[in-house]
Amino acid sequence: MTEHMKHILELEGETVRSDILRAVVRRGRGSVRDTLTVLDEVLVSGGIVSTDVGSDIIEALADLSVPNALDAVMRGVSEGQDGRVIAEELFSSIRDLILIGSGVTEIIPPVENEKQVIKKLHNLKGMFAIQEEIGDAINRMSIGTDSRILLEIALVKAFKSLKEIRAASSSKKQLSSGSSSTSTNQKSSDSSTTIPSGSGRRRVMRD
Repeated sequence: MTEHMKHILELEGETVRSDILRAVVRRGRGSVRDTLTVLDEVLVSGGIVSTDVGSDIIEALADLSVPNALDAVMRGVSEGQDGRVIAEELFSSIRDLILIGSGVTEIIPPVENEKQVIKKLHNLKGMFAIQEEIGDAINRMSIGTDSRILLEIALVKAFKSLKEIRAASSSKKQLSSGSSSTSTNQKSSDSSTTIPSGSGRRRVMRD
């Protein structure tokens, strides 16, 4: 997709910085039409890419930074994006990461360094937990409740789930490490314990 956009820019006699072009492609999510729309916006605005709220939220989730996630939502809303739209884009981005984490290669990553982000989100387990909270919030938005508030609540719940997963993972590693250490010490103790030959005494039975 990036090469296709470069070709279009050459035909139009336009140039865009490589980092901005990558951001444009990510915003297009694999759709030529959507990518061209974003590219047109960038050219009209003089090289400014509108905030990719979904990506910012995902990076905040990976860093377990609640303030950064809520700040990203606030920026998106201040730019005129609806809370439901932000939630749906985030849901779609998490879906893409799940597919990438499952080995699908024909997906344009919604964030840079996607492998590192997936690892920090505790792979499929963490991403499914996030998607569940965001999906539930989107369903609740259909009844007319403030979409921004529901999204923010969903994010707080997602952070709670991620922290619990991280704590459980850390505890499991500590138990595994402790068990391995105990086993090693036991083996060392067993190997260092010897019974001197001839040290025992025989009792002679006499009539």
